[in-house]
Amino acid sequence: MNGFFSFDGPFFKIGNLLADLLILNLLWFTCSIPIFTIGASTTALYYVASKRVIDKEGYILRDFFKSFKMNFFQATIIWIILVIMGGIAFFGLKNLSVFGQFKIVALPLYIFIVIELLVTCLYVFPMLSKFHMKTIEIIKSAFILGNKHILSTIGIIFMGLVVAYLLYRWPFLIFLAMGSFAFSTSFLFIRIFKNYYKDDEDEKSRHRL
Repeated sequence: MNGFFSFDGPFFKIGNLLADLLILNLLWFTCSIPIFTIGASTTALYYVASKRVIDKEGYILRDFFKSFKMNFFQATIIWIILVIMGGIAFFGLKNLSVFGQFKIVALPLYIFIVIELLVTCLYVFPMLSKFHMKTIEIIKSAFILGNKHILSTIGIIFMGLVVAYLLYRWPFLIFLAMGSFAFSTSFLFIRIFKNYYKDDEDEKSRHRL
C-alpha cells in the first residue's frame, strides 16, 4: 500500500496525468475560442500530448505556446481550407434536390466526401505537430495515411465516439475531454508516424516525410 501512494507509485502518476490533461484541455479550449485558431490550438495540443505519451520532460505551457506560435500561420490556413470544404459538402447535402434524378448518385458521393474530410481532419493537425511539409502536401499526406492505416483510423473515430458518449452522460467531463482524446489517440499516431521518420533527429526539429 505504501508503494501505491509513494511519489513513484500509481496514485501520484495518475494524479499528475489527470492534472496535465486538465491544464492541456483548458489551454486548448481557451486558445480555440476565436474559432479560426482551432487549427493552431489542436496542433499544439497534439505536440504536448505526444511528448507526454513518450514520457519526455517538458513544460506544458511552454511547449503548448511554442508549437502554437510556430505552426499558427500554416495551421490556420489548413483549418480555413477544411472548413470551406466542409461547408461546401454540407451545402451539397442540404440541397441534393437540385441534382434531380441524379440525387441517388450525388448522395453517396457527398457522404464519401464528408467521411474523407473527417479522416483528413483527424490526421492533419497531429501530423503538423511532427512534420515539416508544405500545406497542400500535409493535407494530401493526412488523407493518404488516414486511408492507408484504416484500422487505426477506425480506432481513433471509436475513441472520439466514446468521449462524446461520456460527455453526453457526464457533461462535467468537458474539462478533460479534448486533452484525454489527444492523449489516448497519440499512442496510435506515434506508432503510425514513426514509420515515416527519415532520421533520428531530436523531435523538436520535426521530421519531413
